Amino acid sequence: MRAIRLLLLALFAFTAIAIVVEPANAAGSKTLQIYHPKPMKNEDFSAYGTLTTPVARQVKLQYRNKNSGSWTTTLSTTSSTYGTFEMVTHSSRSRYYRYYAPSTTVGGHAYAKIVGYSKHVVLASQKVEYAALTPNFVCDYDTGPLTVFVDFSPGRQGRDVSFATPDGTFFRKEDANGRVTFTYTPLQGVGTYHVTATAFAYEGAAGKSTSDLQFSIIDCLD
Repeated sequence: MRAIRLLLLALFAFTAIAIVVEPANAAGSKTLQIYHPKPMKNEDFSAYGTLTTPVARQVKLQYRNKNSGSWTTTLSTTSSTYGTFEMVTHSSRSRYYRYYAPSTTVGGHAYAKIVGYSKHVVLASQKVEYAALTPNFVCDYDTGPLTVFVDFSPGRQGRDVSFATPDGTFFRKEDANGRVTFTYTPLQGVGTYHVTATAFAYEGAAGKSTSDLQFSIIDCLD
């Protein structure tokens, strides 16, 4: 009888342990994914991942300002039945983020909490890496085209960019590297003028402008 009782106790202990063990999810990871990897100040970015448990359960996005100390919950969602989740947030400073799934019971099965790994999300400063206008002068009797080259950083594919000229405002879009090119023919008379390029505010991030790019229209026959 003693041997039977020991066997039953062993089976009970095994069952109790099995209840809180996370079932394997081959696609699961405790790593939080971020897109864009280096967001701009106040730009929306996506925090997403796949839990190590393929069930629908609560997931919290947490942050802290230093790589130590307590965590603050900023958003909460419910994962899919496959364990996938995504939340969109923004920040005014670089921070550490992680996901946290509290312990829960789903369908009579108890699941242990999941604490994701800490990830440092470093904000990217907006910069005008390069801005030039060529040629910087044209003749009034035969005004040729001017071309403006601008390289904004970080690049955002499709971000609207305006070019303010003495003949009106024109619009183009950044490529994936933040580069944009604009060509136009000025219609003014003799004088000195400016062109300014401005990347529009983008998904919460502020806009960014170049300095004035100067060109002249001269009287080449004088």
